[in-house]
Amino acid sequence: MTVERLKEILDKVLHQDDLKPVVDQQGHVLTTYCNIALDRILTLANLPRMISAKNVPIMANDMCDYMRDNTDKWTKVSGDVACARASQGVLVVACQKAKGHGHVCCVYPMTEEFSSSWGKPVPMVANIGKTVGIMRASQAFRTEPGYYSIKI
Repeated sequence: MTVERLKEILDKVLHQDDLKPVVDQQGHVLTTYCNIALDRILTLANLPRMISAKNVPIMANDMCDYMRDNTDKWTKVSGDVACARASQGVLVVACQKAKGHGHVCCVYPMTEEFSSSWGKPVPMVANIGKTVGIMRASQAFRTEPGYYSIKI
């Protein structure tokens, strides 16, 4: 797809109100929707979905495993390659497994920005989770995630 189409898809999903995190009265995040957001992005991009037998998006940890295990569809890449591929219009997913629930988000087609917490340039991501928006990967993940490019 073109880089313009990739940006259009990511921007559209970023602005969907039903994907904003659910918070309690004290401001604690109760529920996030990164897996649903990625499913919508895959659908809009006409790419294969990662769904259960009940036709619903699988959880983020399972999405990480799926991309790792399905090497015919996904390729593990470094952060700088992730950024370069996204800038060519290729869908790249940043993912990280965690106890309970992991996290997934897409690399946004922009140049890398320096992360003082990680001490190096990192990809920008279209994050839908505890925070929603375009941000450095280091703002969406505590430690560096894995990056998976759709097979080109």
